[in-house]
Amino acid sequence: MKNSTIFALFIMILTLSGMALAREECKEPLVKPAKPPAAIKIGIAELDAQMPWKTFQSDMNMEVKRFNGTPLGKKVHLAMRQTTDGQDLLMSFTAPSNMRGTSFLAFNRKDRHDRWFMYIRSLRRVKRVPPSAENFMLRDFLSLYLLKPRPELWNESSAESIEKNGKKLIKLVWDARDKTTVNLTGYTKLIQYVDPSMKVIVNTDFFGPDKKLIRKQVTYKIKNIKGQNIPVEFKTTDYSEKVTAEIKLYNLKINEPIEEKTFSVRYLKSL
Repeated sequence: MKNSTIFALFIMILTLSGMALAREECKEPLVKPAKPPAAIKIGIAELDAQMPWKTFQSDMNMEVKRFNGTPLGKKVHLAMRQTTDGQDLLMSFTAPSNMRGTSFLAFNRKDRHDRWFMYIRSLRRVKRVPPSAENFMLRDFLSLYLLKPRPELWNESSAESIEKNGKKLIKLVWDARDKTTVNLTGYTKLIQYVDPSMKVIVNTDFFGPDKKLIRKQVTYKIKNIKGQNIPVEFKTTDYSEKVTAEIKLYNLKINEPIEEKTFSVRYLKSL
């Protein structure tokens, strides 16, 4: 099960914060510097404002394979909601048959006291698992592109306008706030490239504890749903494990009611 699912769900964590500008003192009269382009000011508040959804539901097709291997197809149902305390997330496999019903539930909290649960299909019981990068399936689930930013996890290191493949982007560099971030995510640094015209992250590089690039995620298709730009097709490559995952989202629903019981431990057993 580990080999077939460990890399099924990658998508990065969207956690953006503000940036600070400094200038060097000199004896000559200072000329007030020009304001930076508005695009560079994209931060946690700006991106969050572009993601005003309170609930999110979607089905997902995945093709996971080792380098030069045969793709393995999987299907997953996702449900997410924003709360005053943080984020609640549910993921359940719907195919293949030997994985149907295997589910994960996460309560991500602003105070970083997260609680994670997994329904073990073979044992027909729910197990609470420690919120740690070692719990690879939930960790990758929580890296989904569509999660709201978690500013409690990351500090912004730098932001600059660049041109990449003929397109103007904003390059954002984030450092782990502390060991808690590393323990939860397995990453020490993120480099994200934002399309300022769409307010969407189109590329993310993930760096491990040794500062080496261990994962890259690229968006291929963006869809506007109820006025919001959502990445619906993307690919993740994990260099440390030599595995790729191609993901497509469909049947997306934004800000539609989700039953309260959906985000409960008891509900996991019914999936």
